[in-house]
Amino acid sequence: MKRITRVEDFPFEKKASYSTAEIGHLLGVDARTVRAWIVDGKLFAAPGRARYRVPLASFMQFLGVPAQIRWTRGKKARGIDDNEVERVES
Repeated sequence: MKRITRVEDFPFEKKASYSTAEIGHLLGVDARTVRAWIVDGKLFAAPGRARYRVPLASFMQFLGVPAQIRWTRGKKARGIDDNEVERVES
């Protein structure tokens, strides 16, 4: 089985953040299980009014996708294509 290493390779809709119910649905678990992961520190979520919101980057990290960090300001900023990022992280 091929390991998924890019956000684009996942078949679900990408958006800025997800509810615990949405993540539970995507992973086939109950929303209470997702909340337990958050409380245990396994999954980062921003607390909201009476519910959590999980940012896409946090969800991807939870799924095992390596972070892709790029400089966007200053002298180190330059255009980096995805092939170069994957080569550097390997």
